[in-house]
Amino acid sequence: MSPYHRSTPRRLPRVIRSLPSPGNVWKNRRISVIRTSRNSSTRSMRSISLPKCPGKTDWRQPPPDSRRSRGGGDCRGSFVLAITRHTALPFKPTATEQEGNAAAGTASTAAVNRARQVALPQMLALVSEGEFIQAYAIGETLKEQLADDTLFKVAWEKVARPFTITSHPAGATVRYGDSGTDPATFTELGQTPITEIRLSTSPKQFVFTLDGHHNAIATTDNHFFDSITTVTRVLSKVGEIPEGMIRITEGIGFMLTGMAFDKSVADGFAPTVDTFLIDQFEVTNKQYMQFVNAGGYTKREYWADSFIRQGQEIDFAEAMKLMVDTTGRPGPAAWAVGRFETGRENYPVQGVSWYEDQAYANFLGKSLPTPYHGSRANESFIGTDGLGRMVLRSNINKGTYSEVGSYTGVSPFGVSDLCGNVAEWVVNAVGNQRLSLGGSTEDQEYFFNQANPADPFDRSQKRGFRCIKYLSDKSEELLEDIQLHYRDYGDAKKVSDEIFSVYKNQFDYDNSALEPVISYSKQDVSPDYVKERVAFNAAYGGERMIVYLYLPKNVEPPYQTLIFIHGAGAINPVTSEDNLRAMASFKFIPQSGRAFVVPVLKGQWDRNDGLESGASNDSQEYAEFLIKWTKDFRRTVDYLESRDDIDAAKIGNLGASWGPFNFLITGAVDPRLKISICFVGGRSMTPARAEVDQINYVHRVKQPTLWLVGEYDQIFPLKQSSRPAFEYLGTDPKDKKLVVFPSGHSLPVKGRIRESLDFLDKYFGPAK
Repeated sequence: MSPYHRSTPRRLPRVIRSLPSPGNVWKNRRISVIRTSRNSSTRSMRSISLPKCPGKTDWRQPPPDSRRSRGGGDCRGSFVLAITRHTALPFKPTATEQEGNAAAGTASTAAVNRARQVALPQMLALVSEGEFIQAYAIGETLKEQLADDTLFKVAWEKVARPFTITSHPAGATVRYGDSGTDPATFTELGQTPITEIRLSTSPKQFVFTLDGHHNAIATTDNHFFDSITTVTRVLSKVGEIPEGMIRITEGIGFMLTGMAFDKSVADGFAPTVDTFLIDQFEVTNKQYMQFVNAGGYTKREYWADSFIRQGQEIDFAEAMKLMVDTTGRPGPAAWAVGRFETGRENYPVQGVSWYEDQAYANFLGKSLPTPYHGSRANESFIGTDGLGRMVLRSNINKGTYSEVGSYTGVSPFGVSDLCGNVAEWVVNAVGNQRLSLGGSTEDQEYFFNQANPADPFDRSQKRGFRCIKYLSDKSEELLEDIQLHYRDYGDAKKVSDEIFSVYKNQFDYDNSALEPVISYSKQDVSPDYVKERVAFNAAYGGERMIVYLYLPKNVEPPYQTLIFIHGAGAINPVTSEDNLRAMASFKFIPQSGRAFVVPVLKGQWDRNDGLESGASNDSQEYAEFLIKWTKDFRRTVDYLESRDDIDAAKIGNLGASWGPFNFLITGAVDPRLKISICFVGGRSMTPARAEVDQINYVHRVKQPTLWLVGEYDQIFPLKQSSRPAFEYLGTDPKDKKLVVFPSGHSLPVKGRIRESLDFLDKYFGPAK
């Protein structure tokens, strides 16, 4: 069996009907339900438990934060029911409900009661098992009848995400459906602006139409960073942009797998790409024929670049001898007799070199994109459910080429086939090679967001392209040659115990007084936890550390505790108090009865001290910062051990991105950490000095470890980074688990919460 498994959704039986009436007592959070098989009339009765989520004693009041993203506040990704632990509470309609029922008459009252007795428990049962999409469908039928029912409203806010949809100009008609489905089946929402309408949590696709304007498309993913999904598009007037092109608005163009992620947070992590136009589809045979018929292969003015073959420059005439079809006529390698195969006019042109693509772009007054333009058009860096859906619905690793636009896996801007069909040339060089992006139908899925260098004369059938059109001056930064970073760990060996002992000693420090001071202890920030800010002595330089604690309200101390290390976004010279966002994604930790602790490490936020990037490198500065990061982490453990309300035997690590990256060292030098949960981490793609190089530590990490990663992660790619890091862990194989989600550098909310809580229950036991 493979040492890892892919996370896939469960198919659950359908909840048909629930039995309790409004007057019944809800005891111990259990509801009896009848389930039936889809293929038979056989029914079985069982009871389900509503989740043990913390809350106030009034079960009818929704938690104040219940409007946050679908992942916030999850208890195993399920319905947050605010109810006391052992109290039996009778159903009692609110005064508003009683008044409404009386006014509506007996028939209306009966319908409302049926909704409460039958459909609402069915909805609750689905929500409690994390099946939000099915629960939403039921909620749609109940939202008018049960508009004043508090229990319904809490459930509805859990399964229905708020959207704000705007356009420029306003007044565009918006139709929507689930991402990847046929737009002909979409439902009309109304005209922009549309504010805070609630839709199901599945990834969405929106189509904007306005008379006299080109249509615009937007797809959304299930990011957990924002409580409201904001969708906006600029609609271009007909005639304002060329037919077949899409406007991509200004934004960040993230690097692709293999490219260095070494830009500072202050510089946006990645280059900014100005607004530009991009072909909606790959260049087709029919379109390319226009270039051939116009004498494109004979006109030197279109071929502006020097021809470099095997490191040597060749002249135009010699190069043209190589640019011929299967019969020796000028044209793509896949053609014959100077033309494409009948019936394939709308297939992508195949078998074209980088030079041919450049010439075609010059012929039209367009350009080849850079990888940053491709990344901006796809905008999938932190994709979760929507990214996986796009890949699944794209022509990658299918083995057969198709007409452009045949697959429904479009980018967030509505660009087709950025993932798969043909691999697309971009302008940037890697040495004597040129990059291609997107992968082809012949390639594995992970190729789609990987920077893939190839010989610019490569005319294999997988090679195609699309063009962009600049709307502003070209950026020299975006056009620079690319240096790829793929570190070969093939000959990596464990260092001797003697050498490791020397390396480990650099993280030691004197056992000096902590002198902690609690800056505040806020009891009312959440019904789930108390928030504390504490300062104490660091292990070096007379500095003071800052630590934030989120202590659960629903269990008695001493608490199981997880120390959270932020991603590299924390390497930013701003205040931690105003920028600490961990609770938006990890409040399920205190809700599950465990303490959540966030130290501010050297180089982060208030303690930035000039650090610009946490990327591994071979500088002395990086080595010195890493030593301080590790000492800060250990010093945090010292402080937690000094508190009576913390269970010192149950302290673990929890990290995202840069956090797991550093755990590969921290876990090896501090055995007081008993477990580790790591989100989207991996081994470094660049080397560091030997004394702070992950490879000299990771084999000595022994803690039980849960390693959750994205299959299409661009920073820590599965094949080259995240999976090898997991395999290198020195943890007993039975105590480490790798889960691969079909996502990018982010994880589906329901999956990561379920896996994390199951892992905590297994190794720490349920919080009590």
